[in-house]
Amino acid sequence: MKMDLMILWHILLQLISGPVDYSSIQTSWVTYALTGHDIFVGDGTERGQILAIFRILGTPTVDEWPNVRSLPSWHDSLEGFQPRDLADVVPQLANAAEGLDLLRRMLILNPDARISAQDCLDHPYFNEPDMIIEI
Repeated sequence: MKMDLMILWHILLQLISGPVDYSSIQTSWVTYALTGHDIFVGDGTERGQILAIFRILGTPTVDEWPNVRSLPSWHDSLEGFQPRDLADVVPQLANAAEGLDLLRRMLILNPDARISAQDCLDHPYFNEPDMIIEI
């Protein structure tokens, strides 16, 4: 597999939102760590990557992201996708309510509403017994 294709799979939400605010950045590297696989596999193009994201997360509405239609990557043909249940997309987290909550909060498309990196680290998911590692 070409490295640039793999990198495209992992730039995720930054494709949509344009300039990156690194205090709230979440990429599919983190979702890969939670799920064990890539959940947003596009066709190798930026448009294909955005479509892969919207096919799972749904098209953001103006209520969810007020300026979404003014973003550089926006096109009206991206409308109409309904969000899928993440428990179906990531079945290994289906019985881990805290894991699903963390993943949902990390994948909020509007970067202003997305969980911060610090809040990720403080999330209750990392306090679950299976996540605690004695050193």
